[in-house]
Amino acid sequence: MLYAAPCLLDGYRHLIHEIAVGSEAASFTANGFVGFEATCFILLFPVNVWLYEALLGHALVWLYGTNVAWLYGDYADAFCSGHCRVGHAPFWWLLGACCYWLQPALKVSSDAAAAVLTTAAWSTFCAP
Repeated sequence: MLYAAPCLLDGYRHLIHEIAVGSEAASFTANGFVGFEATCFILLFPVNVWLYEALLGHALVWLYGTNVAWLYGDYADAFCSGHCRVGHAPFWWLLGACCYWLQPALKVSSDAAAAVLTTAAWSTFCAP
């Protein structure tokens, strides 16, 4: 589950960037393009999470016969067979804001750590 998060965030950021670049509304915003891109990223972030919850929820049902991680079937605002819930949108917006501002720094630091670890592993296990 956690392995998919970096891929989803990078793909989502790229998609939102492409949408914002191609949008005429980007030129009309008070904060300029960056403000419009950030707004799109944060406001549409719940859709990204719901898509992930729906796909992962259905995969868990296929593997185990039920969603063993979560189930929102008891809530009136649940959808997609109880795998997603509208009531969590405020939390996903908050997470979207955190991801928008923190993800670039986390990507740089994780890429640097991966380079160091890869080099160390290569020299330890693969060097002659």
